[in-house]
Amino acid sequence: MTRALGPELRAQYALPLVLSLVVWAVTNLSLDTASGRLLARREASLTEITRLLSSATLVLGTGGALIALGIGLAVREDLLSGASTTAVGLACLMVPANLVVQLAIGLLIRLGALHS
Repeated sequence: MTRALGPELRAQYALPLVLSLVVWAVTNLSLDTASGRLLARREASLTEITRLLSSATLVLGTGGALIALGIGLAVREDLLSGASTTAVGLACLMVPANLVVQLAIGLLIRLGALHS
């Protein structure tokens, strides 16, 4: 993707990407840790935890992407150096993608199914 954007558009993409990563961090505050505790204390089954994380990913990922898009479009000229709508939109798609990857990897590590 960075090759397709080229140097000029890549620079415009960096600031919206940082904004989306901030939104991702806020939406993800303790999901990974909480699921690990539930699993370790056997307070929920693996099926229940998987359903919870799947639901949370759908709801928080979609909500986070929409919030990042709303903020990004509102402050595009002031804080994002006039980034294009496409750059802001692409960066916002990273919120659910990062959420899926982190929660899946965290669960696989806790189950011992993912090794170095």
